[in-house]
Amino acid sequence: MRVLSASIKNFETTIVTSAAFDALDPVSQLDVLKCVISDLRTIYSDKLKEQRVVKPSKQKEISAAAKERALEALKLRNKGWTYKAVGVAMFVSANRAMQLVRKAERIVEREKRWNKE
Repeated sequence: MRVLSASIKNFETTIVTSAAFDALDPVSQLDVLKCVISDLRTIYSDKLKEQRVVKPSKQKEISAAAKERALEALKLRNKGWTYKAVGVAMFVSANRAMQLVRKAERIVEREKRWNKE
């Protein structure tokens, strides 16, 4: 029954009706679907790569308010404050204060790298 699996990337057109697809055993159905998915990935891989280049990662985007908050935590920590004290001042836990300080350190390091170039 592998005859029913069509290769989209070679522009072969084989129409499989739902009745014919339903008549296949589950293993053959899975083979057909894998073939179609593989072909679609091949066709659209270039478009997906273009989208990845255009759109920056959401994780790296940080709002100005969040950046200021993290930098404020770093300033307090650099003054010698403990994470617990920083957390109390910012109304967060000591663990969250440590996360904010680490985030600010990454921000500062990233800006140093960008300013060098």
